[in-house]
Amino acid sequence: MFYVYLIRSVSSPERTHIGFTHDIRKQLAAHNAGEVPGTADGCPWEPVCYQAFADERRAQGFKEFLQTDAGQVFAREWFW
Repeated sequence: MFYVYLIRSVSSPERTHIGFTHDIRKQLAAHNAGEVPGTADGCPWEPVCYQAFADERRAQGFKEFLQTDAGQVFAREWFW
């Protein structure tokens, strides 16, 4: 499975991150250990939601959509 996930910083709730992974638990642990450069200064992070995909291309496409202006509006309305 392939996952698109949305996480929020517990220490700075206005900070959010959208990512893609094959192992959601391992990736969240990496974010919280400060191993991901883009999120290291926002630890700890909590999951907001994730979506599982059987197809990697569709998962990447959904992540890319969420990072567009229209995707940000969609995410704000439905996830954040």
